Amino acid sequence: MGIWREAGTLDTTHGRLLLDIAELDDIVGIILMGLLLSVLPILLGNTNNGDLWGTVGSGALLFFIKFFLFAVGCLLFARYLEKRLTSWSARFEPDTGLMLLVLGFGFVIAAVAGWLGFSLAIGALFAGLVFSRDPKAIQTEASFNDLYTFFSPFFFIGIGLDINPAALTGGLQLGLVLLLAAIAGKLLGAGLLAWPFLSGTGAILIGISMVPRAEIAMVIMHHGKAIGPEVVPDSLYAGMVLVTAATSLLAPLALRPLIGRWRRHL
Repeated sequence: MGIWREAGTLDTTHGRLLLDIAELDDIVGIILMGLLLSVLPILLGNTNNGDLWGTVGSGALLFFIKFFLFAVGCLLFARYLEKRLTSWSARFEPDTGLMLLVLGFGFVIAAVAGWLGFSLAIGALFAGLVFSRDPKAIQTEASFNDLYTFFSPFFFIGIGLDINPAALTGGLQLGLVLLLAAIAGKLLGAGLLAWPFLSGTGAILIGISMVPRAEIAMVIMHHGKAIGPEVVPDSLYAGMVLVTAATSLLAPLALRPLIGRWRRHL
């Protein structure tokens, strides 16, 4: 997104479509992570029930019921309470009240998601969605940019600490295979599917822009590694770190000159 923003093309038709695709991609990834984590104990054999698939189905059904109720609760909050709270906060403390309100309710919604057995990332994502429909709340985004800049290094420091140096050799080989799959998957899954609705140049730009794997991918890998090596071995974790770094570095290098060349088509 940064390259599109720098080029001043994020507010074009293609840029807005890219934002929608990226948001949907993150939402689907987090939902699938939550579903997998809910049935993972069953798949790992931590159950005495002989009907494996029936138990997996029951676990998945329970997850979707809880997720549906959680989503409905967030929707009701956004529709009936959010604007009243933000208006009250703006009158009470015009300078910092709104930011503190968004931050506080973000923690609360994330905590509720954790209490329901979801990842905190699901709650954090829905907290952002709850306030995203209110222009007043969106004005606080600049305040969170400083927090994001401050805390992001700690996230990646944690990733580095989780890497086993002995697994780097195997991780490099596996990472190269995963890198090819990651690039092809986004070019085909995002770019090719966008082709019927956009020009060829627009579809290529969308596909390349979706290639980077960053925070969401590593959040999913971190959860898997925390469960144990039977879920995410050290070599797989190291390989995904390579994929994240490579896609985040290579995609902007390819994207920047293409946007400059094809700007008039956007």
